[in-house]
Amino acid sequence: MDKEVLPKEILQDLNIEEEELKQDSKIKKIYLIGVSVFLTLLMISFVFVTFPIDDIIVSLFDSTLLEDNTLELDEFTIFFLNETDEELQNIYLHQQDVEFSVCLQGFIEQGDYYITSLYQPVMHEQKFDHVSFEPCSAESLLLLHSHPYKRCTASDTDLATLKKTQERNPDTLMVVMCEPRRFAVYK
Repeated sequence: MDKEVLPKEILQDLNIEEEELKQDSKIKKIYLIGVSVFLTLLMISFVFVTFPIDDIIVSLFDSTLLEDNTLELDEFTIFFLNETDEELQNIYLHQQDVEFSVCLQGFIEQGDYYITSLYQPVMHEQKFDHVSFEPCSAESLLLLHSHPYKRCTASDTDLATLKKTQERNPDTLMVVMCEPRRFAVYK
């Protein structure tokens, strides 16, 4: 009789070990999933800290694409007449390695801006992420300068320059160009 009981005990022991192995396997799976999620979050945070992706995302929401010579904004529209948009594109394409500034002139009708001409002011210093230039004339409606690719958000210095310019002409707007046809407009 003892011989019959012994195999049952061994089988029970084997079943217990099998259940323990299954539990160990579940714990290992949970551990591996946890470590994987942690490493993934670590890599994502590295990307966001190392590369200014958040600036690019914010710029996409804060900027407008030029379509049919027009920048359609919530409060007003900017129309580029007399091929001024083509001149602007040409300047942008030839000076992509540095920031540049352009003064745009025209007229305002029923709150909308009509740009008829542009000129480049004297620039004292041009770098990839900075431009220093002579102020635009008081008749200029748009104070435009470029920013690095896909980064249309105005800096504090940009906004201070706009405020100072608006003391001479309250209708002046600041426009930041960060792609051939993408602009952010500040009032």
